[in-house]
Amino acid sequence: MTTPDSPTATRAYDRAGLVGAAMTLSCAIAFQVLSFTHPDVHLQPTDLPLPAADFLRPLTHEPQAVMLWMAFDFLFVLSYIAMFIGAVRLTHAPTLAAVSLGAILTAGALDAAENALLVTYAAQASIGAAVDGIPMTAMYVIAALKTAAAMAAAGFLALALPTTTRAHRAMAAAAAAFVLVNAAGTALPALGPVEPLPIAVLTILLLVTFRTRLRATRSTARMAPMPA
Repeated sequence: MTTPDSPTATRAYDRAGLVGAAMTLSCAIAFQVLSFTHPDVHLQPTDLPLPAADFLRPLTHEPQAVMLWMAFDFLFVLSYIAMFIGAVRLTHAPTLAAVSLGAILTAGALDAAENALLVTYAAQASIGAAVDGIPMTAMYVIAALKTAAAMAAAGFLALALPTTTRAHRAMAAAAAAFVLVNAAGTALPALGPVEPLPIAVLTILLLVTFRTRLRATRSTARMAPMPA
């Protein structure tokens, strides 16, 4: 969403995007480590359709692990929102960028609500309280709406990004691929494990872009003549 910002404001947006992208990747790595150390605990039980017993098992048998997952996932939500705030500043289509930003904020809110429900049940289980009556249907609805909002955010970002450079075209392609893969995953839940791959590529591309932009503005500031 290109606007005549001051150099200081531009650097702030690029810095937010860089930190967000770096933290998004860090959380993604943490999720992989947690998957290896706690193979029976999913990031969220709604990642794949599960019977009620399998849905509840991690909450009741490994509540501390679930709460650890959710701690990282709350950080993940903040991170990808910051990354998208930086990303929409790279675009030249304010309306499309605004829709993308609104969609990612909606996805983040739904993601946080999903996490809040899971961490609440896990916290109850951790002190020995009975965990029953979990609203599974509501959880799946929230998860589906979150995915739809994330798809909208990525799709409108792809439409809003300029096509003037190879990097921008690659980012737009990765964002569009995220939409297509997640749409296919709705019909074929077995595709779940590959759904994050396009957004991982987009995150890496954004990280490199923000880092390059910050270095460029730093170099420009150093070369600027000192006031008399």
